[in-house]
Amino acid sequence: MPKSGRGRLLELPQESTDALKSHRQRNESTSGNGNFVFCHPDGSSLDPDLVSKWFRKIAKNAGMEGLRLHYLRHTHASMMLAKGIHLKIVSERLEHSSIEITGNLYSHVLPSV
Repeated sequence: MPKSGRGRLLELPQESTDALKSHRQRNESTSGNGNFVFCHPDGSSLDPDLVSKWFRKIAKNAGMEGLRLHYLRHTHASMMLAKGIHLKIVSERLEHSSIEITGNLYSHVLPSV
């Protein structure tokens, strides 16, 4: 959840949406109320710190010790900009308060800078 405390809506490719729906359907019978795609067996939500801990362990086992889950956000933004997606769209996706913040953080991947 973003710092604002509000939820976030993201547009996902159909392939991703289908995969998430399939995962949720497979787990609905064992995950309580089915409100979450990823949850504990009883259907309760996952603690973000626990998810981060699992990610660090997976990254370490893959030979990428020190990789943090939050780095994926930066990778996503850098990849969008490298593909030529407009800075305004990337800024909105990241929910930065201004396009200047995004430009300052990611100027190293902007072709015009």
